[in-house]
Amino acid sequence: MRLNSTIGLVIALGFSSTAHSQGWPPEIKNLKVLAADTEFADLMTLMRGFSFALDARCQHCHVGEEGQRLNTFDFASDTKETKGRARAMLQMTRAINQEHIAKMGIEGQAVEVTCVTCHRGAQRPEQLDTVLLRTVAVDGIDAALSRYSELRKEHYGSATFDFGEATLVVAAERLLEQENTNAAIPLLELNRKHFPDSDWTAGTLAGAYEQAGRKRDALALWKTLLAASPEDRRYQQQVSRLEDEE
Repeated sequence: MRLNSTIGLVIALGFSSTAHSQGWPPEIKNLKVLAADTEFADLMTLMRGFSFALDARCQHCHVGEEGQRLNTFDFASDTKETKGRARAMLQMTRAINQEHIAKMGIEGQAVEVTCVTCHRGAQRPEQLDTVLLRTVAVDGIDAALSRYSELRKEHYGSATFDFGEATLVVAAERLLEQENTNAAIPLLELNRKHFPDSDWTAGTLAGAYEQAGRKRDALALWKTLLAASPEDRRYQQQVSRLEDEE
């Protein structure tokens, strides 16, 4: 089996040279998903793709220790559960590409699903709001805010997580559905710091304030929005309603 991508082959040869320099001969053993005639350079391209997609090294799936020469690794061993998962993922992406996308009749070059499509540089392919909501549920809002700060510092500018306006608003809306205003409000207040001009964030926060019984805070925020957009009927109605309730 040969790869058609010239770029992929160049990457593979570079990785192959590194492998050979560490005393790892191009012997391929115990293939169960890949074709039996897979060549060494092609296998290296695939492994390099795994590494970049998951931000993981060889020992994530194979038996060996970080920093040791590759010829000390037992690449044929199936003892690690992650290796079995990798094989399952290969079968899954192959089925998606060959049995589903290929049959859609898409004109031109069809989109191909690969490991990086979902993982985007993370070993666990999750959305940021999922991570934060789980952290809130297990460790509380303070831990979730700290986790957001850590992930933003580590991954901002990469494709791993979406730090756009919608992420924290969506997470907060889910918390508001659960009537957890104590967690929703800090997330929305944090989002306002990052997106001070976002009407969506501000309006959601005003609603969260009111849901929490903080009507004065809600009114103040609606007035701020109305001052910026005096012709907006929604803002006019919210301000008038809350003023009448005071």
